[in-house]
Amino acid sequence: RKYGYEIAFNEKQYKIPFAKLKKNWETKGYVRRIDPDIPLLNTIYTQYTKKYTGPLVRDEKWWKQRVLKDNYHIAIAYSDEHSPEGYIIFEVKEKLFTVVEIAYRSLSGLRLLMEFISNHDSMAEHAEFVVPENDNMPLLLDEPRFETKVDPYFMARVVDVIGFLKQYPTTVGRESISIFVEDSFLSETTGVYYVNPTTDGLTCTVIKTEGKAEIHCTIQQFTSMFLGYKRPRELAALGL
Repeated sequence: RKYGYEIAFNEKQYKIPFAKLKKNWETKGYVRRIDPDIPLLNTIYTQYTKKYTGPLVRDEKWWKQRVLKDNYHIAIAYSDEHSPEGYIIFEVKEKLFTVVEIAYRSLSGLRLLMEFISNHDSMAEHAEFVVPENDNMPLLLDEPRFETKVDPYFMARVVDVIGFLKQYPTTVGRESISIFVEDSFLSETTGVYYVNPTTDGLTCTVIKTEGKAEIHCTIQQFTSMFLGYKRPRELAALGL
């Protein structure tokens, strides 16, 4: 934090007994194990991660050196029309089915992968998942009470506030707003930012002094709000 970073993303972990995974998943399609196919995996991953803030854009080197380096098993969920709808990267060891990564482009893909996992009940007693914080998988289970843990995942920092705001997605018709951002480590960032939504996106001007502004925050809270980690009201309730 002393360098302007703030927690921006959490990850959630499930440990689910196989007895709670067994159900009629009402699937249509099939699942097949495959050898590593980076273009196929990356296509599904890219579509899946558009729903979330924080996932990295992966190149081939990242896939090889970080995601697939440990020779995990890979399975693809296909629709009846043979369209790839999701994938799972996993290993089974010592009665534990570890989902290293799961991604899907449709509910059908998720159901197929969950059924695939549940069919390994003779090999494992629990399944472990790492998923985004706002994952809603437990709503699909008949018994959603199981071990769930949320951990702070990694921090982020906005270095170029005005450049960041000019690229920020917005809705035309929102009111203009002024934000005083204080950056004790990078003084060039400190200033009042006047933000105005237009049909071409946000226009933004800055005055490098502490002038009148509707919102006052540090660069940490600015990052937290604009990356969607915390709502302004949540921070205000804590005096931040």
